[in-house]
Amino acid sequence: MSETDLAGWGAAGLTLLTFVCKDMRQLRLLAICANGAFISYGAMAGLVPVLVLHVALAPINVWRLLQHRSGVATRRSTPAAAAVLQPASAPESKGVASRQRKASVRWRVAGTLRSNLSASSQLQFSRRHQNFRRQPVQGHSDL
Repeated sequence: MSETDLAGWGAAGLTLLTFVCKDMRQLRLLAICANGAFISYGAMAGLVPVLVLHVALAPINVWRLLQHRSGVATRRSTPAAAAVLQPASAPESKGVASRQRKASVRWRVAGTLRSNLSASSQLQFSRRHQNFRRQPVQGHSDL
């Protein structure tokens, strides 16, 4: 195996590691290392598209890492987005608390959507939401 192949496989391995990171800081650091490895691989192998892509991605990863370190919020500030994003970071369990948390998020999102509607639209939204909740789908059983 040539040095060029080793550089390519190393870069691919670093990129693969970024997909198993749970910490954003660690992910960005690995991505920056992977960008450097792919830049060297692209230069050694004469692969201009790979080289250009990772030269463009490296500063973006550095910028996002600096944003994360400085504490700049990267999430949208709307309540609906926060309600939708909130459970993704919480550990999931199959107990009653998990179902209650999901129902709470559903109602927070529905409430946010409802508050942006006119009075007549709010009534229609409430009726549709209640009907949807009360009527089971025909032909399907709860498993």
